[in-house]
This record gives sequence, C-alpha cells and structure tokens, in this order.
Amino acid sequence: LVNPAFQAMYKDYGWINVAGGTLKSPAGSSSIADDGYGQQNAGIGFALSKEWTFGAILSYDPSAVNQLGGLIGLSGISQRTAAPLQAIPAVANVWQVLAAYDMGSMDLGFSFMYGTSNFDSTYTGPAGAATFASEASSRMFGFNAGANIDLGSGNAWSLGGSLRLDKATDKITRTPAPTTRND
Repeated sequence: LVNPAFQAMYKDYGWINVAGGTLKSPAGSSSIADDGYGQQNAGIGFALSKEWTFGAILSYDPSAVNQLGGLIGLSGISQRTAAPLQAIPAVANVWQVLAAYDMGSMDLGFSFMYGTSNFDSTYTGPAGAATFASEASSRMFGFNAGANIDLGSGNAWSLGGSLRLDKATDKITRTPAPTTRND
C-alpha cells in the first residue's frame, strides 16, 4: 500500500472486499479490535505495455485525521456547552491512482490519492433559542513513490515513501450571534 512500484510486478488484476469487517472479541475478553478494513474497498490494475502498468484503488484509508478523535479521547467537541456536540467525520472513500514503470532490474512507481468526507447540520433549540449551523469535514491528499531494485542472486531492495496531508474543519455558527458582556 505504500510502495506503488509493486504495481509493475502484479499486472492485470482486480480485487474487491464487499463487506469488510471488525474482528470479534475472543470468548471471555471485553476488548474488540478493528482490523482496519471496516469499509468496502476495491482495486484494479492493468498493463498498458510491457513497461507501463496503471491501476486505481477505492478504499478505506487510515489517515491521521481518522485517528484524531481517538487520540484526544473525544467523540465530539465537548468544550461546547451551548451547542450540540460535533464529531469530525472520518475520511472514508479515498481514491488512489497508481502508475509503475518496469526498467528491467528496477521498477519505479508513483501514486496520487485524495479523499474527503463531511457532515453538515443545523440545530434549532427550543422556541426563541439560537440556531446553530455546523460544518464538520475532513480531507486528505497525498503521494506515494517507490522503487524495487533487483540486486541479483535473489536479493532485492524495496524503497517506498508517502506524503499525506490531512485537514479537518470544525466550524459552528450561531444565529443570532452571541453578545458579550463585561461586568
């Protein structure tokens, strides 16, 4: 998943995970672990020539923005007492486009990925109370690059790296706007 140069080794394929799933807790255990594939995902690859291979993946991506709530221990922004709690949605559908070039003893690969998710809502309190409009969104985009180098005698090096840029937005507006008092 990190080194797109492997695309050159595995040409002309397709795969799909229709249901995904969460690991069940063992008998007598109270903990449940998520295997990371709780979402549906699919991929396809095809050789355009002997050297060039292209592919695409639509899958769940465990980006940093997806871990934000768990890292800070919140399912919502609990500092807000006048507005409903709001959680940042996880990036669920990430598209990744891959290309690999087979140079004989070395394969090079590159990919671009993008994903987004949002949850916008409006909440109106009891009669005469304020109305809150919230925008909660997350997105990520990134690049992967890699190389597989055949050193001969059954030895090889695989190098890969990723740059992923995650962004989360959490914005609530109130109508009428609150007034401040200095006592």
